[in-house]
Amino acid sequence: MHRDKLHGQKYSGKRDNCLTPLVEFDQKILHLISVARYEEALWTAEEELYYAETCFGNDHIETAKVFNNLGWICDMLNKDAAAEEYYLKALETKILVCGGDSQELIPTLENLIGFLINRGKLMRARDFLEK
Repeated sequence: MHRDKLHGQKYSGKRDNCLTPLVEFDQKILHLISVARYEEALWTAEEELYYAETCFGNDHIETAKVFNNLGWICDMLNKDAAAEEYYLKALETKILVCGGDSQELIPTLENLIGFLINRGKLMRARDFLEK
């Protein structure tokens, strides 16, 4: 799976202040995953989503990246419906914000396609490969 690299973009004003906690959330999530505390990582990622939505809104690249990472964690936990929903929400938001040809789509498309292939949904995965 590919985690989205969060918070690589520069912002000014209020949004700069929002990025530091997102980076801290990410570091905590990665640590929790490295010690196999997946449920706690999920809970922390859900907190991060609330924070991102509050700070940036739903239609923002940083929020989309959190959706992707939530999909990744749910995928590891075999929470298939939630993983797929988060991946699709990340993809939809990234397309809305960045356009259908953006490189920002790559981590989410890779995760979603791998997820679908691993679940035997080959035709559906093929649809996304063609994008």
